[in-house]
Amino acid sequence: MLFPVFFRSLSQTGRHRQQAGFGGLTDVMLGLAVSALILPTLIALTNQQAKETQDQAAAVQLRAVREATQAYVKEHFAAVYSRINSNTGP
Repeated sequence: MLFPVFFRSLSQTGRHRQQAGFGGLTDVMLGLAVSALILPTLIALTNQQAKETQDQAAAVQLRAVREATQAYVKEHFAAVYSRINSNTGP
């Protein structure tokens, strides 16, 4: 007689099924909460990476402008120098 009672206590009853559903819902809610906390951080890191990439591209372009300006002044120093000295007044 004890044998069927033992197996009946191991099987899932209606109450165990309800608790399993509640535990699944809890897991989903916890997962959503963690995602909600992590997602803004990931977005901020992505935005920072994009800004750094844009800054690097701008730095490369400014370096090219600086080198071109230096080359121009070096080649046309006399003309540039004379224009600077002729425009000393207000």
